[in-house]
Amino acid sequence: MPTNGWRLSCTDCSFESATSGRDLAESMASTHRSSTGHDVEISEQTPDTD
Repeated sequence: MPTNGWRLSCTDCSFESATSGRDLAESMASTHRSSTGHDVEISEQTPDTD
């Protein structure tokens, strides 16, 4: 199934973001983890099929 991008969500604060590339999502999550010590979840966004 094609992706609409990747959603990042911090489990410890209000940080949320979205990006089209998995590599960029990983980089953004790593930067947030390094600077805050927080965990960041990355989930794939899929197109609506309605």
